[in-house]
Amino acid sequence: MPPTPRLLYRLPGLLAAPAKTVLVVEGEKAADAAARIFPDLAVTTCPGGAKAPAKADWRPLRGRRVVVWPDQDEEGRAFARDVGRLVAKVGASEVAIVDLPETLPAKWDLADDPPPTFDRRRLRELVEKARPFAGEGTTDGSGSSPYRMNGHGISWLKPTRDGSPVTIPLTNFGARIVAEIERDDGADRSLHFEIETELAGRRKRFEVASSEFAGMGWVTRELGAKALLHPGHTVRDHARFAIQSLSPEPARRVLFAQLGWREIEGRPYYLHAGGAIGADGEALGIDTDLSAVGLARFLLPEPPRDEKSLREALRASLSLLDLGPARVMVPILAAVYRAPIGQADFAIWLVGQTGVFKSQLAALAQQHWGPALDAHHLPGSWSSTGNALEVLAFAAADTLLVVDDFAPSGSAIEVQRYHREAARLLRAQGNNAGRSRLRPDGSVRAVKPPRGLILATGEDVPEGHSIRARLVVVELDKGDIAAERLSACQATAAGGRFAAAMAGWIRHLAADLAGRRRRHRQRSAELAAELARGVHARTPRAIAELGAAFEAMLDFSVTVGAIPEPERASRWRAAWRALRDLAFAQASHQEDENPAHRFLELVSGALAAKRVHVGNAVDTDAVPGDAGQWGWTKIAGEYRANGDTIGWTDGRRLYLEPEAAYAAAQSFAARQGTGLAVSAKTLWKRLKEAGLLIGCEPGRNTTKVVIGGQRRRVVTLAVSRLVEGTEAEAGEGTAGAAREDPVDVGGGAAVPGSEVQSRPTVVESPSSVLDDVLAVFEAKGRPRALLSEELMAELVKLGPRPWLPPGVTLTVNRLASALAGFGVRPKQKWIHGSNRRAYDRAEVEMAVRQAPLAGSSVSVGSSSADGEQGHGGDEPWEYEL
Repeated sequence: MPPTPRLLYRLPGLLAAPAKTVLVVEGEKAADAAARIFPDLAVTTCPGGAKAPAKADWRPLRGRRVVVWPDQDEEGRAFARDVGRLVAKVGASEVAIVDLPETLPAKWDLADDPPPTFDRRRLRELVEKARPFAGEGTTDGSGSSPYRMNGHGISWLKPTRDGSPVTIPLTNFGARIVAEIERDDGADRSLHFEIETELAGRRKRFEVASSEFAGMGWVTRELGAKALLHPGHTVRDHARFAIQSLSPEPARRVLFAQLGWREIEGRPYYLHAGGAIGADGEALGIDTDLSAVGLARFLLPEPPRDEKSLREALRASLSLLDLGPARVMVPILAAVYRAPIGQADFAIWLVGQTGVFKSQLAALAQQHWGPALDAHHLPGSWSSTGNALEVLAFAAADTLLVVDDFAPSGSAIEVQRYHREAARLLRAQGNNAGRSRLRPDGSVRAVKPPRGLILATGEDVPEGHSIRARLVVVELDKGDIAAERLSACQATAAGGRFAAAMAGWIRHLAADLAGRRRRHRQRSAELAAELARGVHARTPRAIAELGAAFEAMLDFSVTVGAIPEPERASRWRAAWRALRDLAFAQASHQEDENPAHRFLELVSGALAAKRVHVGNAVDTDAVPGDAGQWGWTKIAGEYRANGDTIGWTDGRRLYLEPEAAYAAAQSFAARQGTGLAVSAKTLWKRLKEAGLLIGCEPGRNTTKVVIGGQRRRVVTLAVSRLVEGTEAEAGEGTAGAAREDPVDVGGGAAVPGSEVQSRPTVVESPSSVLDDVLAVFEAKGRPRALLSEELMAELVKLGPRPWLPPGVTLTVNRLASALAGFGVRPKQKWIHGSNRRAYDRAEVEMAVRQAPLAGSSVSVGSSSADGEQGHGGDEPWEYEL
């Protein structure tokens, strides 16, 4: 009587999970370890070890997919072949054997600790790429198939009339489809075949797109010149059919080709190069492939399992705040924790001269997604093409993406290319929109907009008012970052502490992603309401989103015990103060690229460079007053005009010839490698909207004047808009009254009613404006200067003031008007790496000492004399002193 076959180890669990793939290992100890490593597989072994496969009852594996994991020795490989043969014999639907890499130690099995380079994800890859077992009756073509495959290649048994088939060689290599791989990037899905080949005893695995498989063009590309398809009209078709028919049932795998959130089986998971993170931590069975889009280094660790490790990681991340000033570090760290919350419609722009550690600082932020993302391996560069950056920004969903080194140089064309590519990406980011493209068949490809949060670095900021409105510009100055502290942070990042903090944050978000996104929107709206006054409409929302994310991260840190509540409150106050100041600083960056202000700067520059000139509006044969500042050069005691005439002046008003002035501005901008990004018609409209034009006719941006006996249509500005030190004209900044007839400038008689007359508003105690301004300087630590926007913001916090008419909202221009009566005017200052308008503390203190005696009065117009924007309709103020 034959001995009873031995039951498989862990048989009850095997039978209870009929749909699971079966993993067969050698030995009970290895089986228990494998069950812990691969909870989604049914693990078993045969009692008795490597010599006993034939003594086991393998029938429970009939109809099952079986993967055999050998030990790392010859005995283990023999065990795997024996098991493969036996399970195939009992009717397993598919049999595969794991190929262990030679780097594993001899005799290693799953019960041993893996080497440092082998984490759980790497072990799973070995199971997924297991080689189909070429044992008895699996690929030799037995049965009804007319095809055969062996070590010499693939052949066809061609039937003949007498019934005896003739062997027709098709290839000199063997090939099987071992897996079907579906790649999903969130917009498109593509199918690839993983093919295993054998040529002259050498095995190779590679992927072929399903669309090119039938053409067989992949043979020489992948296998080289020694791979042969035999001649014949139908050989290619027979070879393709033979490979498909002789291949076992291929495993089906889905690979995600993106970072960020995806909903899988009703739950949110955050994808990264090593897999996915969900509410329960690392998610098994979710695979990614980011090598094709250059994001393979975005490799997050498993979220810390214990709160102590998570606390240490979060404290390490928060220590970045000590690396530099709050105006730099708060927005950078806030952007890090804002990015995983979801898609953003703004970008962070880190700007500074060379040698201030821009790339190194950006790398520390990027290393929250993987230690390998150091300054030498940042994912994006502005030297890349626009298409490459679009692909990268689309794949990096819900992720901070560093695009490094915006430093336009070279020819004017190359400089323009830099600005054009930057504008293209940043506009797509701000609008959450990509470029539509057509497929070869005429259908529209899926649109792929940026889906993360871009952190860019550069020595310059892209030009264009609308582009700068999409940016939060963070200025990094020399000395802001200490080299010694930077080295310590880099070591911490390389050790994976920042990435561990991010993994913990993502697991926290995954537990209630929809709810946390909703609360983020609500809190952002609340914070934006505090910033809405005096800045571009986009700016409060962007700054508020950074603030809301930073506050949520602090709350999370308190929850897990990384910081105490008092520290959380202190850090939040300091962070929000820094972000609020940053919001008002953005106004200067945006004003620099405002088309209206940019035009005035260009015209002023062209006049100063003597490229063009302005004539005398009263007597066209005469030289205008202060001719040197109007583009004239004095030679041998006489003034001579330079370049083309772009307009005329009567000393108080500037009458610009529209076409000539626009062309001059564009020409001067081109010499700087830039240009006006709007048409002439739009430019005049922007000037009017900014309150810079005067005397416009109804429905027009121009007016008619008579100059030198000719009727001309001109754009009219006050001289003070271009030339400092000239008196601002009454009514400047208003649209002016309609003129029924052209103004005869030469005759000096304007049409009655052409000037705005306003009754002054009497306000008491005007000198208190100086007291309030001086108090702000004292509260700020007596800095040498304060930005106009910053000073205004601090005065608004003081509430209603006796020097401000009831119901009147304080603006930068009204503040300038109020202070101008005391001789205090904003000056151009080099602050944080750029020219900004600011007030000198010394000038305010001097004005306080020299304030007029009570009983006198000073009348101040509604527009500042330094060229800042006026507001049409503001009444002049008369202060009673």
